[in-house]
This record gives sequence, structure tokens and C-alpha cells, in this order.
Amino acid sequence: MPPSADASVIAAPGSQVAGRRGWARSGSTILLILPLVLLAVLFTRRIDDPSLGFPDADRILMDGVFIYDLVRTLPLSNLLEWALGYYAQYPALSIGYRPPFFPAVEALFFAFGGVSMVTARLAVVALAMLGVAAWTRMVSRIFDPLTASAAAAMLVSLPFIAQWSWYTMGEVPTMSMLLLTAWAFHGYVDSRRPRDAYLAAVLFAIAMWTKQTAAFAVLWFVPYILWAWGPRQVLANRTVWAAAALCTVLVIPLAVMTIWLGDLNIAQSVGDNPRGEQLPRWHIDNLEVYLRFLVQDQLTWPVLLLSAVGAAWAVIRRDRRVVFFGLLILATYLFFTALNDPKLPRYAIFWVPAFCVLAALPLHYMRDRRAVAAGVAVMSVAVVVNIVGTLQTVPAYRSGYDEAAAYVVQNNPGRAVLIQAHNNGYFTYFVRQFDPRRRTVVLRGDKLITSSAIEATTWLKVHAQSREDIREMLSRNKVSMVVAESHDWTGLPIHKDFLEYLKTDHFKLLRTIPIQSSMHELPSTHLNIYAFVAPVETAAQDLTLDVPLAGKRVRVPADGGPLQLETYEQ
Repeated sequence: MPPSADASVIAAPGSQVAGRRGWARSGSTILLILPLVLLAVLFTRRIDDPSLGFPDADRILMDGVFIYDLVRTLPLSNLLEWALGYYAQYPALSIGYRPPFFPAVEALFFAFGGVSMVTARLAVVALAMLGVAAWTRMVSRIFDPLTASAAAAMLVSLPFIAQWSWYTMGEVPTMSMLLLTAWAFHGYVDSRRPRDAYLAAVLFAIAMWTKQTAAFAVLWFVPYILWAWGPRQVLANRTVWAAAALCTVLVIPLAVMTIWLGDLNIAQSVGDNPRGEQLPRWHIDNLEVYLRFLVQDQLTWPVLLLSAVGAAWAVIRRDRRVVFFGLLILATYLFFTALNDPKLPRYAIFWVPAFCVLAALPLHYMRDRRAVAAGVAVMSVAVVVNIVGTLQTVPAYRSGYDEAAAYVVQNNPGRAVLIQAHNNGYFTYFVRQFDPRRRTVVLRGDKLITSSAIEATTWLKVHAQSREDIREMLSRNKVSMVVAESHDWTGLPIHKDFLEYLKTDHFKLLRTIPIQSSMHELPSTHLNIYAFVAPVETAAQDLTLDVPLAGKRVRVPADGGPLQLETYEQ
């Protein structure tokens, strides 16, 4: 037998083993990629539709544009005055009330793709992919690739999760940063590599810089490492203390900013909620509200039932690995139930990935191939049910604001426009998008005529008492056009009278734009664009914009002096 033939026979078994391992690795990679493909399809639904939007998302969107313009301008010598001037021109910012990490990611996407809704939503999708990829790898490491892939597919296809990726909201980015943190933290608990601890500390700090409520994860991570290692080993480990110190140092500026600019944030979380929507912490309705949200809003019935089966199976098997996911569920429930803020399903989005892991666990426990195949079929049905539900979910939308902004930018004979609308933030954003040279100044009726925090009556101050007061305000601030929703959303007499005042001969109706909306705040309404044709002579006077959210007032001196940020009593 020739040597070459002999060698080929000897090498064959090894080649077959290597081939099987290669196929196994390829199969694992495919399993981990499939949920990301599903994510990309579902999370980019109607990505080029400028009408998709949600309350709060407009502020976060403008925060991203603010950081983009700030980096392009770099006003290092007068940073605070520049920021105040920017807010005076575009009064739709929420930095301080909300942290700036996600807006900074938006700004990065704006730098490459221009200021648009598409690039802003791509920022959400990119962070979601990072978080889900890390979570899937972690679950694969703990259990197996098939279980991880099933859990991730159920997660990204849930209508509740998918819909919050359609707006520039903070929930999906924050959840994603916590999933990244969990991947690094769990890796550290398993390996005890210092680099994993420091990476987890940095990622956890970034999660809190995405949304302050990410701090709840302290109730998740600390009990887990104490349980896994024991209190004595944890307390004696220098790396643990160093990583905790690093995270604390990184978060201190956020804490200072929140205390300085987050009056309402603090009040509605730990103090008396001025919005009056909280229940006593130990009231039965408060204790059950997030459990009700879980069943009614967050999980579909197939995922809920599968998670119950997986949890029961794990308990029967005494599988210690599920403790990590159980603690996430418990920490989320305790933290958000204890908060004094209004209860909303999206606030507790963070426990949903844990339920999806429990729902996928039966695949890991099954040993017979036929049983595994049946399990895959059942979970595929669950994913299909999720997808159908996602595709049937109508995104929140309100059309017409981009059209109104484009008209104003192109036709305003002056520089200032006043917006009297519930969706003033989106109008403000579109004005900035269509006016890259930033010539147009946007003023808000709910800043000049009145001021309040989020709701029209929260920390309310009324600055105008009559039509003459309003006329003088418009004249003093050089308003040449007014854009107003035909429906009054405030319920305040002065704003209702303002809408009637717009019908007088002091204003000329230029255009009416119908609004199509899925939001209850906009019932059968439209946008009217008016020219202000009856200004009066007024003495120069400072422009003051109250920001009740932060307990601050922006003062723009009439003589062109430096802008000021003042504190005032609510």
C-alpha cells in the first residue's frame, strides 16, 4: 500500500471528528445569529415613517440632536450659555431629567447618517443587537446554544418588546445595556477574572447613564454573587471592591446631575408624587400591578405558560443555574413596586428576558431527540404567535407635524414660531431637521402662556391672564407664525381662550393640515398654521422659560447679555 493511501486511511477518523466539531460550531453560530436576524426585521418596522412616535420619545430624540450640534460646535468657552441658548431655541430637551448616554449614541448615528428618524431608530436597533447578542451568548454558556436561541427568539418577537424599539425611548437601550452588564458580570462570577469585573462595572455605570432606574440591578447582582461565592469570599475579594468603587465613581456625576436637574424625577420616585398617581406602597393594587402587567401586556400566553413549565421543571431538578434569572425577576418586582412613580408596563421591561429564558428551559432538560424536536416545534409556534401579534400591533403615530415644520421653515417671514400642541416636541425636532442652519426659533405656548411639569396641571404656573397678555408676549418675542392643534389638550381656560383668539383678525389662517393619530390625546384634530398680523409695540424684556421638571428657569436677557440658569420655588 502506498504511503499516501496509508496516511489517508489513518487520518480519516480524525477528519470526521474535526468535521463534526466544525459543523457543531457552525450550527451554534447559526443558532445565535437567527434571533438577531429576527430582531433586525421586527425592530425596523416602518423605520422610514416619520409619523411614528410616542410621548417622551420626542424629548430623547431632541437630546440626541442637541449632543450632535454640541459636538459639532464645541463651545468650550461658554458651554452653559450655549446649552441654555439651545434650549431657548428648541425647548424640547430632557437631559438632566434623563441621562445622556442613549442620546450620545443617537448623535453618533446622526454624524454618519444625518439628522433623521431613520438614523435615530437605527441607534435603538444597534444597542438592542449588542444586548441581545451578549445575553444569548451568556445563556448559551450557562445552558446550550439551542436553549439560548429559543429564549432570544421569544424575547425579540414579543409584541411588548418589539413595539418599544419603534420609538426613540430609553427602555430598550437600557435593557440592552443591562443585558451586556449581566453577560460580563456572570462571566466574572464564573471565572473570577478581574477584567470581567471591571468590564461589568463600566457597563453597569453606562446602563445607569442610559436610565437611572437601571440602578435596580444592584438588587440582582449583589445577592447573586453573595449566594454564589458566600459573603466571606465576596467581602475579602479586592477586585470586587475595586470594581464597585469604579462603578460608583463613574455614576457620581450622574447622581449630581439628577439631584441638580431632576426635581420631578426625585419627587415621583422617593417622595410625594406631585402627579398624584401613586398608590400606597403596601396597597394590594400596588403589590399586584406589575404582576398584572406581566400577564396582560408583557408576555404572550404561549411564553407565559412555557415560562411556568420551565420554572417548575427547574425547581423539580433543583437547577441552581436558574437562581441568576430568578433574582432578576425578584429584583425588578421589588424595586419598581417600591417606587412612588406612576406604574407603567414599560418601566418593568427588564424582567422579560428572564421569563423568556425560563420559557426555553424545557429544551435544555429534554434528552430524547423526539422530545427535543417536539419542544422546538412548540417554541416555534410561540415565536410565530409573537410575530403575528407584533405585526398586528399598531404603532403609536401622529402625522402632520413634519409637514407643518417644513412649511414653517420655508415660509416664515420672521424668525420665531410659536407651537401650541401636545406634540410640540416632534414639531420642534422636525423644525431642526429641516433647518440645519438653525435659523428658526421655536417657542412653546405651554412655556410662555403657562408652564408645568409633564402634565398640564403639575406644578402649574399661569403667565398670561388675557388675550392682551398673549398678544404682548407674541409681539415681545417677535413671533411671526403660530402653529396650533385645533383640539385643546391642556384643559386650562387660558389655552382654550388662546385657540379662540387665533380665530380673530389678529391672525391669518395660512394652512390646515389634518392629523392622523392613534393617540387618545389627539381626537379628530388638525394643525392650523397662522400668521400673526397684529403685533404691538413693546418694551424690551427678558425672555424667561420655566423648566418645572428641574426647578430651574432659563433667562434670556433682552439686552443680549449672557443667558442665565436660575433656581426658583415651585
